[in-house]
Amino acid sequence: MPVNNGIVSAGVQVADDVAALLGVNNTGIGYLCSNEHGKINMWSRMKPVHRLNDEFPDRIARWWLGTLNDCGIVAKSVTFYGLIPEAMTADMLNGWYYMPPYGGDASPYRILDFDGYFHYAMPPISGWELMSEVVKGQMLTAALLHSMVPAMPVTSPGSLGLDEIQAMGTPLSEWKLGMVILDKSGNRKGRVVGDGLGACEMDISHLITGQTYKAYPFLALYSMGQMDTDIANQYVTIPYCAAKEFRIITQEESIGLSITLTGKWELGVRWDLKITTKRAVHVYAATVSLRFTTSFSTDALQMGEEQKSLGAFDINPGTGYTRFGSFVQAMNDKDYKLSLYMRTDAGIFEQEAFILTALTPGI
Repeated sequence: MPVNNGIVSAGVQVADDVAALLGVNNTGIGYLCSNEHGKINMWSRMKPVHRLNDEFPDRIARWWLGTLNDCGIVAKSVTFYGLIPEAMTADMLNGWYYMPPYGGDASPYRILDFDGYFHYAMPPISGWELMSEVVKGQMLTAALLHSMVPAMPVTSPGSLGLDEIQAMGTPLSEWKLGMVILDKSGNRKGRVVGDGLGACEMDISHLITGQTYKAYPFLALYSMGQMDTDIANQYVTIPYCAAKEFRIITQEESIGLSITLTGKWELGVRWDLKITTKRAVHVYAATVSLRFTTSFSTDALQMGEEQKSLGAFDINPGTGYTRFGSFVQAMNDKDYKLSLYMRTDAGIFEQEAFILTALTPGI
């Protein structure tokens, strides 16, 4: 059978079979091989490529690399990473394209080039992952979604691997993942290139909490830290990797932390605490404090000030955590502030939550 599961069998010589697989009516060899119809899957290992008439006569060598050794795939490169956003395209190829043969003795059309063509081939890169929210003070991490196709005999049909596709003469497997960050006005806010193809990370401590930014991925040949001087280099877009937005949030936002701490004069000061979260949080230690409004948290306790240790406890999303108590030594002619300190597995949280005004004028 000339075509089986989308793969053209070896020895194909009938253009009708290829035309049927591609879904076109024209069976002209030039029309089929030139990709004028736009139906050839560029990620197939075997397909028509530019190569001279007398190359690879036995078709045992890696003829499908083509004369330019690029598998007929041209990567989009720019001279400066700042140009990456302009190179992104709506079709998700981001400037990459398939360059079929163009006919004539230098680049002839051959129906035999469809030997082993795989119409359902998949690209070795399918996208990338980026955190949509990142806590101020933590690292923004990105990961490239790619497949490493195991080495196959040179005549095997299938999808192209990272080692077989080249950009600027270097296999994709040897490039490194980078990203450039833009704010909502389009101003660049940093770039980084990781140590390999799979991932990279960026310190976002200089970015503003609550703001949304956009990250554009790219490939580079050399690692570059955020503070490193730019390396004169070619930069390459990544197909199927669109820009992604992320937002800088607080630690409280990341866990959905909500703290309600109130107080009232009642035989001293009664306090009520309620804490809710979006995920389970373990509290190693927590303290509720009643301090004069003129005191700092680092000051020693004075007469009329108190602290209450709440010990260790868990906060569960469904039930939250509630607690109440009293500070009996409070003096009602003083202005007070209630505050909470918590050391948890999600970080340290401090909140100055409530002010109690003196009941009687001070003396």
